[in-house]
Amino acid sequence: IPCIIPITAHPEFNSNMWIDLSRCLRNEEIAFLIDDAEYKQMLMSDKDYVLMTSEEKAQQLVPYIQTTALINEAVNLSQEWRNGVLRLSEPRTGYKDRIVACGYGNYIATKIINKMEQLSQKSEEIDWDELQLVF
Repeated sequence: IPCIIPITAHPEFNSNMWIDLSRCLRNEEIAFLIDDAEYKQMLMSDKDYVLMTSEEKAQQLVPYIQTTALINEAVNLSQEWRNGVLRLSEPRTGYKDRIVACGYGNYIATKIINKMEQLSQKSEEIDWDELQLVF
């Protein structure tokens, strides 16, 4: 089901998002696709690659190209701490659209996982006083 989750961000939210994304990357909870050049080399060794049309080849490569662009965006960001809040900024000619989308998606996923863990812990607790015997 297509879903849009609107986010009204503020500096503290963005800071928490960047810190959570950094934690997930350090803990290897997120795995990115391989470099697009490496994937293209793998494709060329496949005999079906020769039979593909230009559009099919491009369609195969796009996710890997987008991942490389995401990583390049992230590497070019500079961080600044102000009043205990982390702020990442892009260079004058750069972008940070992909990494922001990745960060927001990761932050929402973290919130969902935390909520599910809380619910599973609650369901495991049994209140013995509420049990009734049925004869």
